[in-house]
Amino acid sequence: MFGLRGAFRIGYGPNTRVYDKKVRFPLQKNSFNDHSRAHAAVTARPVNTAASIVRMVSTSNLRAFALVTCVKLLLIPCYYSTDFEVHRNWIALTGSLTLEEWYTDATSQWTLDYPPLFAHFEGALARVAKVVDPKMLTVQKEPYTSFACIVFQRCTVIFFDVVLALGAWQCTSSLTKKSTSVKSFAAPLATVLVLFSPGLLLIDHVHFQYNGLGLGIQLTAMAAALKNKPITCAFLFSIMVHFKHVFAYAAPGFAAHLLAHHVPGGWSNGWFNDSRRLVKIVKRCSSYIGVALFVSILSLGPFVYSGQLDAVLSRLFPFGRGLTHAYWAANFWALYSISDKILVKALRLVGVTLNAPTGYLSGGMTGHGGSFSQTHVALPTITPSISLLLVVLSSAPALYAHLITKTQTLKQSSLPRLIAYTNLCAFYFGWHVHEKAILTVLVPAGIAIAIDADDESIGAKEFAKQAGEFLFLSVVGTYALLPLLFESREYWVKHFICVVWFVAATGLLKEVIASKRGGKERKESIYPELFTQTQLVFISVCLPLVELYTPIGHTFLFGPVTLEFLPLALVSVTCAVGVTTVLVPQILGRGYM
Repeated sequence: MFGLRGAFRIGYGPNTRVYDKKVRFPLQKNSFNDHSRAHAAVTARPVNTAASIVRMVSTSNLRAFALVTCVKLLLIPCYYSTDFEVHRNWIALTGSLTLEEWYTDATSQWTLDYPPLFAHFEGALARVAKVVDPKMLTVQKEPYTSFACIVFQRCTVIFFDVVLALGAWQCTSSLTKKSTSVKSFAAPLATVLVLFSPGLLLIDHVHFQYNGLGLGIQLTAMAAALKNKPITCAFLFSIMVHFKHVFAYAAPGFAAHLLAHHVPGGWSNGWFNDSRRLVKIVKRCSSYIGVALFVSILSLGPFVYSGQLDAVLSRLFPFGRGLTHAYWAANFWALYSISDKILVKALRLVGVTLNAPTGYLSGGMTGHGGSFSQTHVALPTITPSISLLLVVLSSAPALYAHLITKTQTLKQSSLPRLIAYTNLCAFYFGWHVHEKAILTVLVPAGIAIAIDADDESIGAKEFAKQAGEFLFLSVVGTYALLPLLFESREYWVKHFICVVWFVAATGLLKEVIASKRGGKERKESIYPELFTQTQLVFISVCLPLVELYTPIGHTFLFGPVTLEFLPLALVSVTCAVGVTTVLVPQILGRGYM
């Protein structure tokens, strides 16, 4: 799913060089056949112009965007979480207080803990909110809500999802196009897998967050790299990190790609003895550093000047909150934590008593396990440095493979695959990871699948395997999010959205597989399947059993009070097992090259 495999072109813009598949020598202009000329005409078109945007946004794309917008509007009356008040309070802070007070005010428990560019974004919303409902800008301890407040905040999330749509369509519009006689699936798949993503719909438009906007900026950064605009990519990535610092997980992937494949002259043998090439390399690397510094100064400069930098950093990196969130993310630490609980119980049965906190076996990890405090009882304590080391070690194989791969052998989907993989490693081993962080994996992975759908060098079997892994991870990752919507009136809504998306995505992916079956593959009697038998059992048996246990089985066996954390833990641990089956083979090196 996240492997990096060969391709046959260099660059994604006016400087694109087309290589022959067999001998891999540059083709001269006078040797272009009609098909090659069509490719050159497509890849050489100007970017970042109104005309290119019009071509990118087709009528079918607009219809799909209108449809998903209607779905979001229908979700406005649904339940919303405390994150709704969090963002309402941030609007009040940035709209009513001075900049020096943004990261120090603690009137509400929902203090500002996002980077400064997001704070300025909330400040911009505050200007409009002041007209819609002036009471929204009151900084107070108690939550505030009104009909105007609900509609306004919901509509801001819906409105800024246009950035996500444009980012997804930009990524697919930068591709080497198929011949006109072959149906293109890239844009439709990007629309279904990303814009209609059930995780995004439920988290942003029911639970309430602005993930779509941040992920949209990430996709536009990827599109800039695909279109051979590395400085623009670096600028957008810097904006993205200072907008929402969880995207810093993608920094190694972007850095590896820009340094390895977007430096003039490259890093081939002898580059350090070639003065001209060395100057070009230094200039490009200096440009990357300069862009990052410019955005950092723009974002953090005012807080440095006012002496508030320490306050900002302490809010952005609260290591004292502990290894795991109150509701465990479906990652390695969920498996580690449940193993610790089981081991403590087993030791007690044989007469060994450990110093476990009160309620340790019936509750989660809330309030237990700060940065240098005891995180577990029977198993070793985990510190932030251990967590970071595991993230680095698990990411390293893919980063190294991407660095040493020749540019002309990269697939067009290599960058989004790399970003999806590094984000998955951070999600799996990171410190205090929220369950919602799985969206940072699913969105770039979905774009990679959409790009591969139009890559004629990828056969039906290979595509089916990668698409099946993505679909499996999407099902598992999205199911782990469902407990966040715990009210009974949303029960059928969330399951209906997930099932409809699964059916639509499966049908479209199977259509792509059918279109890719040609030559020897068409003669084979076995049709490539999306899922392995293990994945099918997991989706069709394990998840339904967990779903049956959480609302009914647990209460029947233990009652509503005893081991009340167990249903949530069961969801997290079950989904963590599913995520493990996808990530571990990647860590071991399957399919990187």
